[in-house]
Amino acid sequence: MDQSRLRHRYTYAMLFYVVGFAISITIISGLLSDLVEAFHIPPRLEGSMSTTASIGSLLSLVAMLFLQGRVRKDKILTLSAALVVLMLVCKGFAPDYGVLLVCFFLFGIGVGFIDGNCNAFIVDLNGAEAGRYLGALHAFSGLGALLAPLFIQWVRGQLTWRATYFVLAAVVAVPYGVFALTGLYMKKRLRAEAHTEARLTLRDVREYVTDRENIIILLALFLYTCSFNGLIVWIIRYMKVVLNDTVHGAWALAAYWVFAALSRFFAPRLKLPPRKLLLFGVPIGAAALLLGLVTRNPAVIIVCCGIDGLLSGHGVPTLITMGCARYRDRSSLPSSLLVIMMYLAFAAMPAAMAAVAAASSLQQSMYLSVFCALASALVALLLPRRAGARA
Repeated sequence: MDQSRLRHRYTYAMLFYVVGFAISITIISGLLSDLVEAFHIPPRLEGSMSTTASIGSLLSLVAMLFLQGRVRKDKILTLSAALVVLMLVCKGFAPDYGVLLVCFFLFGIGVGFIDGNCNAFIVDLNGAEAGRYLGALHAFSGLGALLAPLFIQWVRGQLTWRATYFVLAAVVAVPYGVFALTGLYMKKRLRAEAHTEARLTLRDVREYVTDRENIIILLALFLYTCSFNGLIVWIIRYMKVVLNDTVHGAWALAAYWVFAALSRFFAPRLKLPPRKLLLFGVPIGAAALLLGLVTRNPAVIIVCCGIDGLLSGHGVPTLITMGCARYRDRSSLPSSLLVIMMYLAFAAMPAAMAAVAAASSLQQSMYLSVFCALASALVALLLPRRAGARA
């Protein structure tokens, strides 16, 4: 089999892999209320689980900078997936809040290694076509996140929250296992240069983080991710606590992911510069989300979440593609730094929202998502028109 077909086959295995990954990281929003009630977690600490996982992810992402060129990405992805599955099982067994936080921390380490390597893995495999496949990667991630809340709600309706963790661990082990087996098949068939790169130096890092365009992209990604995290982690709990609706929160999250997946798949195929996609979609999506929150109507919120997903759901892959555009020979560097910014947002936003909710109300805390989306669009205005054009 020629190298091109082997690369495509490996890419397809990665697309299936991220479906399982998306389900893994969406579990927290689906079972957040169960964990809060089971472990009697006070409102000010409701964001602690997400924050703890994000701290673990940040540590693994920093470590990944030093692993570039030393450990193959497919090996890191396989071992990290095994850790994620193991921690999902351990969460189901957690006897107290302290053990649960340890599980979230180790889970976050696995998640960080996965999130930091998926994008770079696609870039390494597909070269000039990377932008197209990055869009597909995040579309499939959106597909997994779309299926997760409805599936979790259905499983939780039949089983305890602990048993739900066990079932979900078995489900996500399937795509992870397919990727691992594909990696074994490729080991002796795919040329080594398809998945190795030069070792990273401190000079490379310094050059990246002192470049003006890169700084703007990193800041815009941080703010956009804050908005994104606030919505996907808190919308189910918001509708349960504020609207006393235990059913439609999962539908609102699913509506977001349906259209976010479409946005991520088709945005790279539109003949529009990445900067224009951001400046058009993100502010209008934020306005739609604000409308839904103000009305406090479940049906309107579901529709508005769908609109937000369609218009701004491409934000993460678009910004990652822009950040990687000039670094194809050193893909782990920009990929790691970009994902580090995402996990800084993942660590900060739950804590910020929990603090606002404790001081004021959960309704007020949801407005932080709208504010951060608008702020990210304002930052993106500073990007040169050519930014990301080489992606």
